[in-house]
Amino acid sequence: MIVALISIGISCTDESLSPLQFDKVKKGTVLALRGAQLDAIYWNGEPYGAAFYANKITGTEKFEYEAEYLSADPASLASFDIFVFKNGATKQRLLLKNIPFSQFQKTDKYRGPWVAVSLTLTEIMAKIGADMSTPTKVAAFMDLYSDGIRMESDLNLVNGTKVTQDLLVAAGLYESDQFYPAQLLYYGVEDIDDARPNATTSQRGQVSIVSGKVVRTVLPLKSGAKDTLNITFDQKMATAPTVTFSPASAGTAGAPVAVGTTGKVFYVPFTAGATYTGNATFTITGATSGEAAPLAGLVQNNKTATMAVDILAPQNTSFTTGTRLGKGQSATITLRFNEALGTAPKVTFDVAATKVDAVTAVNTILSADGMTATYFYEY
Repeated sequence: MIVALISIGISCTDESLSPLQFDKVKKGTVLALRGAQLDAIYWNGEPYGAAFYANKITGTEKFEYEAEYLSADPASLASFDIFVFKNGATKQRLLLKNIPFSQFQKTDKYRGPWVAVSLTLTEIMAKIGADMSTPTKVAAFMDLYSDGIRMESDLNLVNGTKVTQDLLVAAGLYESDQFYPAQLLYYGVEDIDDARPNATTSQRGQVSIVSGKVVRTVLPLKSGAKDTLNITFDQKMATAPTVTFSPASAGTAGAPVAVGTTGKVFYVPFTAGATYTGNATFTITGATSGEAAPLAGLVQNNKTATMAVDILAPQNTSFTTGTRLGKGQSATITLRFNEALGTAPKVTFDVAATKVDAVTAVNTILSADGMTATYFYEY
């Protein structure tokens, strides 16, 4: 039985330390949180299970949760009262709604009788007398309820006993997903500006062949070299961003192109110019959210990204071939450079100068870091 699990898991020899105050709360009675709010708080570590944007209220917001009644006698509950706290010089605990046991249902979704609670933001705000008529008053409300709107529930048992929220005194209950009480919850008060879309960026890199495999390496772009700036948003966007870069001499960029159908991913092609060495700084602005209200139409937070341009040619710092080579012998030719290469260089042997078999424009093998190229020559 559920009550047996509760008694074993949280029993104490000192009744004053019992999480359920068994001398006051008969038979281990508790209203346990279930559903999406429990997932948000217990599993995802959110400070509250539901929230609303105080500076962009749509009028459709609801505070909803599911609760399961845990007791040795499932029929012992008559109803429960939901209270909301009005903050101010003194806090007021105001009765918001009574939920009768007749609204509970018994299904295989949960082991005990359970109920789905739905409270509108409109009725909550009316009860606490929230004045949201001006931006100044909205800001004052957000400051006053920065920790959320406190919601408490008291259980009314059939025998006349009340199980009030303050009797659930120990943290042990709140550390269990099975017994986490629904009798103390908070309705989070958030700022819509914190929900603006955010973009992350990456550079696609230049294609090269390393040890016979195609890899993409992010390198400073030489004159005429091309690369792509990838842009990914954390929500669906209704409009593409505007992307600019500076200085203008760094190169040329195309317009943002949408990738797929999610509305979250875009790319911008870029070609390095011939006169500038340094970072091209991209500024990504203006995209608007395509999510449902209240996020719809929110303008993204501006984002910057850089792409390195280096018109100076790579310098060969070391070239080793060995000193003597006879017919039928082989040698490894190694070239080292002052910067990573995007593509492997080619080598050509001058027969007149080397007196060995001719080799014309053959590919070398580029190291993983792009700094060294090697060629195995057989005479």
